[in-house]
Amino acid sequence: MHGITQRHGGTLDLLVTSEDTSDVSVAVDLPCVISDHALVVADLPIRPVRVCPTPQVVRGWRSVDRVALTESVASSPLGRVPSVDTPADELFAEYDRVLR
Repeated sequence: MHGITQRHGGTLDLLVTSEDTSDVSVAVDLPCVISDHALVVADLPIRPVRVCPTPQVVRGWRSVDRVALTESVASSPLGRVPSVDTPADELFAEYDRVLR
């Protein structure tokens, strides 16, 4: 479907799908109702993906000794400025290791 999606003309709003997606129902409401853009509504053939919840351990912040935590982080590698050559994945791994 092609058409104007902005009151002053032109197509400013796009709906892009993969080439194997077919039979997409698209409705375009005229601009000027609420905005100078049209409302574009599409009915896409998408199946929801079920995600199994993962167990989490949560600690209460009130029970954390903030002074000890501050000292511990400051004396760890996180308390020093990293080298500009250190890759981001190594920095994230170090952050994760120290805070665990």
